[in-house]
Amino acid sequence: MYKVILIDYSPLTLDIIESILNIEVEFELEFYKFSNSKNALNNFTEIGLELVIIDIDIDMPHIDGFDLIDYIKSIIDTPIIVISGSTHSNNSTDTLLYCAKRIGAEFGLNKKLLKEELPSLVTRLLSATRNSEKKELVRIWDVYFGFDYVR
Repeated sequence: MYKVILIDYSPLTLDIIESILNIEVEFELEFYKFSNSKNALNNFTEIGLELVIIDIDIDMPHIDGFDLIDYIKSIIDTPIIVISGSTHSNNSTDTLLYCAKRIGAEFGLNKKLLKEELPSLVTRLLSATRNSEKKELVRIWDVYFGFDYVR
């Protein structure tokens, strides 16, 4: 079983992501959902080190996704998928996702592509994790999503 932390300020989005992954991903997943980034931080270390995926919305109250990525990467090396559908007038979603990659997230998805892209990304990531091929998968998906920064 793979532990998946989902962090998004919208409980509805959390339920949608969980539903999509439960239906589309063949691996057995255990979800920990947080709609408050402070609660996620407070509970993060208690969940354990079997963590594989963290879906983070960049645009969150209390503690934003950038700070969460920084904190998570400071205590564990686990793949992070960042999801954003930002409507900021000064920042496009692509810019936010690029910045998230620069500070440590391995993957970035626009919320508009969630249903189409997330299940295959998670499946490939879990397969690679099981086969210890995480670094190569990161390079493949970086090219696929158009990021020019490879960790």
